[in-house]
Amino acid sequence: MTTEDIDIFEEDALGVEKISQLISDGRVREAYAEFEELPLAQQLAVAVTPVVGDALAAYEVGEFGARAEESYSGGDPLGAAGNAALAGLAGLSFIPLLRGLRGARPFGKAVASTSETIPGPTTGQLTGITDLPENIRTEYSRSIYSDPSTGEVLTRDPFYEALDMPQRDVFEGQGYYQGEFNPVFVSTPVPRTRKDASGIARIDPSDAKTIEQRDTVFGYVTQQEGTPTSRVLTTALPNTNDTIKITTTSDISQAQFAEIAKEAAKYGLDPVSIPEGITFFNNKSFDTLEDLPDEVVDALSDNVKKILGPKAVRNVKRGNFDSINYSDFSEEFAKGSDQFNPEVPLIATKKLFEALDDEAISKLDKNLEVRRFITNKLQKDLEIAREKDLPMRTDIRTALTVISDQGFSGLKKVMEKGDVILPGIVFLYLGKAIPMALSDPSSETQPSEA
Repeated sequence: MTTEDIDIFEEDALGVEKISQLISDGRVREAYAEFEELPLAQQLAVAVTPVVGDALAAYEVGEFGARAEESYSGGDPLGAAGNAALAGLAGLSFIPLLRGLRGARPFGKAVASTSETIPGPTTGQLTGITDLPENIRTEYSRSIYSDPSTGEVLTRDPFYEALDMPQRDVFEGQGYYQGEFNPVFVSTPVPRTRKDASGIARIDPSDAKTIEQRDTVFGYVTQQEGTPTSRVLTTALPNTNDTIKITTTSDISQAQFAEIAKEAAKYGLDPVSIPEGITFFNNKSFDTLEDLPDEVVDALSDNVKKILGPKAVRNVKRGNFDSINYSDFSEEFAKGSDQFNPEVPLIATKKLFEALDDEAISKLDKNLEVRRFITNKLQKDLEIAREKDLPMRTDIRTALTVISDQGFSGLKKVMEKGDVILPGIVFLYLGKAIPMALSDPSSETQPSEA
């Protein structure tokens, strides 16, 4: 598609006007958030606008400059250099002839890969962890998605980084399921899109494949029943507006989220955290798409304003909940999670490698942050299993150990050879003396078929 085919104001002309007004009012942070919501072509046009684009570039200089200072003080000179370079790039774009440099950032609309780190309750891994107090579940969740050397929550998804998918910062949101809250980490990949015959921007097939690979890997190494990537299409076909997207001016606390969830339940809607605020979608409409009634949209919007405050809601939009990918391991992990079944060997691992080609495996194995994430996951699982007397599946523990030591290529070789690695070898792979008490009797009853 050429640039002549695109009307840069076709989706949200009011969005551009709102950005200009917000900048005029001195609310640049909000303007920048609104800017990231625009379609790619509009972002490019706004970025080179003398006054508006300069204000946004100034915001980027401060943002990336601050990150550079944090990276440097945290002992990460390479990260500091990268952020300083981005700040410098934004700074150079103040020069009229160099405003085109603003196109170097990952323009486009990000989508949401929503990931929990607590293993799914039917996987048989760390059974009982969902019954632990909320503060312990939160501490465990964050420890998995953190840099083990600093304890800071990761700002970029290491799996998307390895697979060369452009992305924005990870957002920590609220996870709500059956009345329980767990942190969720929302990665924000920026895939390419192509408009279909109806004018809807669809995800480029090659980028959709990359998203599937990432979700499958994440779901496997963290033992999730399902790992989704989705977005809300605010320009949708008639009779498909099953979702409400509410953009807020500030973060939503867990207490506020709990109140909002109760209100949403009255209308059969589920709340989901997003970087810009919150969305509400109707699970029942996945099979039969239907528009949400006006009275539901109005009532829920009013309730959110009461909970957050009238000035906390920036805008309310209807849309269609578009599921880009859902990597489902519920059946594979659940099979034999309570008993050994030699007839179904390595079923989850086989599914993992159905999604990964040799190129993806090579990229993942070359990325040190991916290896560090998996090693950290294994160690944190061992720690909480010992401290809280929770069972670990022998096969999952072994698989993570092989990846930590030999990468995904090593795990694939083990799967293809059909080797059975004894649980005791796990401790040898780790290269350190881990008390054998961690290999408790309850864990040895778990199957060797991940």
